[in-house]
Amino acid sequence: MNLNNKKQDRLVNTYKNRQDRFENLWKKQKQNLNRVSWLRLFAFIVFVVSVYSGIKSGAVFWYLVAFFLLITFLWMVKKSAKIIEKKDHFKALTDLNQAELLALEGDYSAFEDGKEFLKREHPFLWDLDLFGQQSVFQFINRSFTHRGKNDLASFLSDLLHDGESIRERQAAVQDLSERLEWRQHFQAMAMNLKQDPANEKSLLEWLGNPSPGMVPVTFRILAFTLPLISLTLFFLSLPGWISWQIPVYFMLLPLFLVASFLKRTQRFSLKMTSALKMLKNQCGLMRHIEKESLQAPLLLKIQENLFDQAGSASEKTLKLGKILDAFDSRNNIFVGVILNAFLLWDIHCLLRFEKWKRKNGVQAGIWLETLGYFDAISSLGTMLFNHPDYSFPVVNKKPSWEFVSVGHPLIPAETRVDNDLKIEKDGRILIVTGPNMAGKSTFLRALGVNLVFAMAGAPVCARQMGFFPNRLFTSMRTTDSLQKNESYFYSELKRLQVLF
Repeated sequence: MNLNNKKQDRLVNTYKNRQDRFENLWKKQKQNLNRVSWLRLFAFIVFVVSVYSGIKSGAVFWYLVAFFLLITFLWMVKKSAKIIEKKDHFKALTDLNQAELLALEGDYSAFEDGKEFLKREHPFLWDLDLFGQQSVFQFINRSFTHRGKNDLASFLSDLLHDGESIRERQAAVQDLSERLEWRQHFQAMAMNLKQDPANEKSLLEWLGNPSPGMVPVTFRILAFTLPLISLTLFFLSLPGWISWQIPVYFMLLPLFLVASFLKRTQRFSLKMTSALKMLKNQCGLMRHIEKESLQAPLLLKIQENLFDQAGSASEKTLKLGKILDAFDSRNNIFVGVILNAFLLWDIHCLLRFEKWKRKNGVQAGIWLETLGYFDAISSLGTMLFNHPDYSFPVVNKKPSWEFVSVGHPLIPAETRVDNDLKIEKDGRILIVTGPNMAGKSTFLRALGVNLVFAMAGAPVCARQMGFFPNRLFTSMRTTDSLQKNESYFYSELKRLQVLF
């Protein structure tokens, strides 16, 4: 069952060509960024010179030039942000393909090992090296979001036992394995997300909080009436119909109201701004899923979570981003004072957050689950793509297990010894014997890991495999403990207690 050299060479060439292509694109974006940066600096210098010339000469021409240069400068700032985003994306793709090349050589250190998911008392995680350094998780992990890694770990620890569910996930893995371009762009976007599990926790708490809004009814009424009065007084003062002092003094009232509400506003800003930005930044991942024409029924079903009659998840998250941008404008003291004096800006932004939450609060949690699932199952798609000699096992209707050329996935194909095994009915007991260093433990672990893969809906390291979903339990690393005053015999009894 060793990998055909031709298939191996094709994989290496694929990743090498992609690495070179994305590295060239990354360098091109770096050059573009340098050019725009110099042009932006030049525009700013000429803008300053134009303003100075206008003040000195009084000529309108220089003020027009300065205005044009200011617009150009702001456009180039926005252009720079887009170039930086592309540059970072191509850099992530370059690094990703470099990591895949190393993985083909047996070096998985670029990917997280999932050691935080290891539980010694679990029925099989500890014995089968599913988590930790050089583990099965690190071997298959291509998840870069916090939720995606959790879901992938759940695939390996909470196994499927329903044949239909297993076949559905197999079809989903097969579908994604054929979408290299889509997978890698998704993974690159996820790599560039700065995620903090605490932000997701804060976000879910806020979304799930059924308490009434942050803004009292009185402030809600004043938020619409006072700006109307302020603007009316301001425009009446322009032609001199009323004294300019009247709107100025009146605008102290909105500022006083905003100041009295400032403590709550700051509390919301400190707790929720980062969490909401985390959701906003995942808009690209949502759009990437929404645009793809998937085939597998399970993927189509999960993709539907991002749509409803009011629009797509990416569109709604984009609206949230606009509210956040408006809220952030208050951080500029001068702009914040003007906006709050005329419009009670802080209050209106909080009201917009509340409105968005009422419309999308329940769905937003489902969007995060959808992103996590796609992130996790993309790892299994990459696993199948990187190992074209792996196969999907057949789910048997009756208790029986057949393994043909089964091997341990962490052992390189050129040195791995594959074996056959057949258990024709339930209730059979097999005793594996042999001298030390003969591979008994490796053989047992190979069976265990491939059964985990099979019940996770993943491909297995075997030419053929048929299995009946069953409860998996291992006991291979039981030890005594002087610290816990436990003998080897007592440790074995405790392990058996887990089984029963």
